[in-house]
Amino acid sequence: MSGIQRILVLGDIHANLAAGEAVLDAAEEVEACIFVGDIIGFGPQPRQCVDLFRQFSQTLPTWAILGNHDLHALNDVASWQGEAVGNGAEWEAWTARQLDADARAFLNGLPRSITATFHGIRTHLRHHQSALSSHVDDATVAAELETWVCPEASELVVFGHFHRPIAWRVRDKRMVCPGSVGQPRGGCPEASFAIWEPQELAFRRVAYDIDRTVAALDDIPMTAVYREIWERNYREGVVGPGS
Repeated sequence: MSGIQRILVLGDIHANLAAGEAVLDAAEEVEACIFVGDIIGFGPQPRQCVDLFRQFSQTLPTWAILGNHDLHALNDVASWQGEAVGNGAEWEAWTARQLDADARAFLNGLPRSITATFHGIRTHLRHHQSALSSHVDDATVAAELETWVCPEASELVVFGHFHRPIAWRVRDKRMVCPGSVGQPRGGCPEASFAIWEPQELAFRRVAYDIDRTVAALDDIPMTAVYREIWERNYREGVVGPGS
């Protein structure tokens, strides 16, 4: 990877095409890409998002891994292990039905983790370690990261799943999450990603056409109450009623 200076780091597109397009448009002059899982899942445009990322990844060196929702769509294994989420199972089944052969082949070709060297730093890429919800406070996330087992030689772990920008040191490793492209948390609805240059990894956000994403929810089988929850997620960057 000699000569690469500017790397796009992103994850958790979650089938939100407008957000994915906005991030790729905003990431000007990048020379490589790191993606940490969940192209699809709980979003209205799964096949289109796989196509978007597959085509983008063909334009520059890309290191991409699977997330729990990607795996669910491929293997029909429940991605959510906590308490029941209204209409969640139906939505995930709908997502799996939207994928054509090309989308499935692309996802099937992605590994669950990668260890490689970027900017001289041995880096481990993974989506998550357990099925802990991404909708939790920072103290709970910190406690979860303390339990992670990563390759000893890695100095940096870049991960997804928690849907918020994180840059912490846990024991002897730096831990970085770029936030979520398609389902940001923390009260900010803008799509989140990062740009990694040799001297700095900087978090970025970009606004996108939320109305377009909300309108696409009409194509998905869900109750009116569940739709309201997800519209609030897109418009306000929060999850669940009253959260």
